Amino acid sequence: MDKSATYCRQIFHQAKAHLGESHARFTPPSKEAQQHLVERFLAASQHGEMQALVDVLAQDVTWWADGGGKVYAVPYPLHGREQVLRLWSGLLRKSPSWYPDLHFTSAVVNGTAGILVWSKETLLSVVSCEVTDKHISSLYEVVNPDKLVYIQRQARRSL
Repeated sequence: MDKSATYCRQIFHQAKAHLGESHARFTPPSKEAQQHLVERFLAASQHGEMQALVDVLAQDVTWWADGGGKVYAVPYPLHGREQVLRLWSGLLRKSPSWYPDLHFTSAVVNGTAGILVWSKETLLSVVSCEVTDKHISSLYEVVNPDKLVYIQRQARRSL
């Protein structure tokens, strides 16, 4: 690396001090506020209310998808409200012809508010939502069938 040992020790010391400081990225909204926001997102999705979706999503929202190489998922993160809305509205428009009885339920996913996407009794997707500053700032979708089998079993036990 062409750096002296003294320089490297100094960088290590600064990094250690920085990591030791308390850095809160943000104060997350209450669980109830998160749940309310996700329910607004679901209602807007089910009724095709684009302006309501715009109001719920942060301007710089990011969509991440995990297909695990088993199913097609967007292979890179989508950044920005316009791109995420284009993807989501396309899925909402096309999915009913692919999957009968498409419906959504809200759930707690990894300790945050989330969405379960169902076709009849089959879990198609799990979306966890990161909520900051009264908007959904990130959406993490899992469509990997190996992971969904476990989540579907857990969801049925809680019903």
